[in-house]
Amino acid sequence: MGTEITDTIITRSAEGHLEYLSQTALEFVSLPPQTDIYHHIATRLRQLLGEAVIVVCSYDSETRELCQRSLVGVGQWLESLSMMAGTQLRGFKRVLNVEAEKQINTGRLVKVEEGLYEALLRSVPRTATRAIEKVAGVQAVYGMGCCANGKCFGSILMLLRSGSVMPPTPVLETFVGQAALALQKHHAEAALRHSEEKFRNLMEKATDTCLILNTDGIICDINQGGCNAMGHARTALIGQPISVLLDANELISKPFPWDRMKRRDVFIETRHLRRGDGTCALFESQVAPHSDGHVIVISRDITERRRLESEVVETSQRVREAMGRELHDSLGQKLIGISYLCASLGDRLTDQGVAEAAEAERLATLLRESVGQVRQIAQGLCPVDLAPYGISVALTNLASRVSNQFGVRCQFIQNVEEMILQDASTTHLYLIAQEATSNAIRHGRADSIEIELRTRLHHGMLEIRDNGCGFAPSSIPGPGLGLRIMKYRADMINGGLEVTSAVTGSTVRCTFPLPATG
Repeated sequence: MGTEITDTIITRSAEGHLEYLSQTALEFVSLPPQTDIYHHIATRLRQLLGEAVIVVCSYDSETRELCQRSLVGVGQWLESLSMMAGTQLRGFKRVLNVEAEKQINTGRLVKVEEGLYEALLRSVPRTATRAIEKVAGVQAVYGMGCCANGKCFGSILMLLRSGSVMPPTPVLETFVGQAALALQKHHAEAALRHSEEKFRNLMEKATDTCLILNTDGIICDINQGGCNAMGHARTALIGQPISVLLDANELISKPFPWDRMKRRDVFIETRHLRRGDGTCALFESQVAPHSDGHVIVISRDITERRRLESEVVETSQRVREAMGRELHDSLGQKLIGISYLCASLGDRLTDQGVAEAAEAERLATLLRESVGQVRQIAQGLCPVDLAPYGISVALTNLASRVSNQFGVRCQFIQNVEEMILQDASTTHLYLIAQEATSNAIRHGRADSIEIELRTRLHHGMLEIRDNGCGFAPSSIPGPGLGLRIMKYRADMINGGLEVTSAVTGSTVRCTFPLPATG
């Protein structure tokens, strides 16, 4: 777009230029957000140049589009010039060619040797641009890109007329540099406003509860969908700690993971939240950090879903228990009776010296083995209910079976008297212990395992500790399916699950509420 300026006309004293640049720098810093930044740049530059026409354009580096945003100093003759040029000068918009794009990206002041013809990207006939220059009294045309931090945000075109003056190049370049920084700030603020507007629209249109917290757990904002779901007014929640929504009783057995929130982890929490009417509902919440330092919590009421899941699980468990009892009490007992008859028959045949006595004894042996297999199947179908004393005996039997089957030291420790738990809770706890001991052997290669059941205040705790080499969830086939199932089972009994693993061993801890006693 022409050659670089080499000669300038000094029209102000150095002190005057410094004062001008100081004023413009302060103005650019303190401009209100609603200010038309392009018009401000054009107006201020014309004050420096005198009788000149100033065109300020925005620039989109992705589309390479230059769009005229402000035009000052044209007087009443603009429409006549537009008709002469056969183009629209106000609102001029063009895609830059390679040469023009390269020039404005240098950020250097140049004199446009071919005047308006080149400035309008040769889109208007040369005869028309010369006529415009003659009518408008344009004596020289200068251009410069507004570049800051290696990026171009716009361009400035200066049409000098009679009475215009040209300051020293460093002064003009310093002003345009100030303008470029102001444009950069303007673009960043506009992008932020656009992002915030999209985020706000997304929040307000969401039916899920959307909370914004600071790292201290104070509610900074909540969407209308959340207010409706929680039964609280927005003004009543903003500024309050998130603990006002948490169930105090549940916090005893399932503390809120404040440390994870402060570490800015992304995690999912399932817990009860308290509504405005005092009732509690089960919510599944995804907690994630936001780039501005806040924490976003998106929660969905899963009370009905969990009720249906629980009903499906309980129905399945009842079918399993019925099958287990049928195998244990009916088929198992019949097989035991048949095995006794076979044994008795074998004894009689042996006494009589009949050759088939050995076959009868073999049949009795196979029946006894079948009885053992039936018992194992029944135990698997109903691991807790068949134990006369509930969870404690079931875990004792589990420890004994693990020791015998895998040749490891596995013991059950109970630090309280027998707990009174619901059937579903005992089954889930047993299966958590079973999965944890299996992981300890298969993935942790442990040779010593402790299963401990104890109470603390108003909640119980099941803890499985081992001395293995530890394991990472990603190393478990599935991946980590067993861990996710244990977490799901803990959620089903309104409990919490914590898994820690190191080279010295692993610990699986399930904390769960105890039923209220009369």
